[in-house]
Amino acid sequence: MEELIGPLLVLFLILVVIGYLGYGLSWVATHYPILFWLGVAVLLVALSAYIYRRYQRKAELVRRADRSVGAAKIIQASARKTIGEVSRKRQEVINARKKVESIKRDSRGEANFHMLAAKHFESKQIADGYYRSMRGFAVSRDALAEQANEFGRHLKELTGARKGKSPRGKMADYVSSVKATASELRRTVDELRADVASLRTDVESYNDLTRNLKLHIRDTCGERGRRWYRELEERTRARKDS
Repeated sequence: MEELIGPLLVLFLILVVIGYLGYGLSWVATHYPILFWLGVAVLLVALSAYIYRRYQRKAELVRRADRSVGAAKIIQASARKTIGEVSRKRQEVINARKKVESIKRDSRGEANFHMLAAKHFESKQIADGYYRSMRGFAVSRDALAEQANEFGRHLKELTGARKGKSPRGKMADYVSSVKATASELRRTVDELRADVASLRTDVESYNDLTRNLKLHIRDTCGERGRRWYRELEERTRARKDS
């Protein structure tokens, strides 16, 4: 029983305030009707303005989200295109690696020196090209990831997460569809990120194979191979020092 005393006291005070407020409004309406109805009109205008602003803000968020969804589809299409390019480049690297492995396995001796040296030069040029492609794909990956994050920020604003509010009714259905778009976009960007990482591994493996081919020439092509190796190393050091 004692625990009810506090809530009952608060309720009593609220009722007293409401009573005095009602009495005051009634008195104003009786003695100053113009002032009373003017106050009511001001209150209604303020309430209407508040509702209108809420509606306008929601409509603006929807328009922004629609634009973001359109942008997200463009981002996803670009990401898919890049994924295809990365996949083709990976296959190209794998095929090139197999060729170098075959040459390294089947060719040795001074009789094959010129062919092996030419293949090493070609392989090094190819590896440099692969690294350039990989860096380009990494730039595309980062740009697409940032665009996906921007879309996520629009979605967060749309759902009212910053104010701890959840959408309801038709707005909830709309937000749900936008969330699905965001999830699909994130999966695509994650796939691109994984493919670029795999390409990096393939390119580094090919580059290691090119270095091994250089050692293969040194170790299996006699004095010509050793002299070629020394001169190549000297040129490499000179470039680094310059």
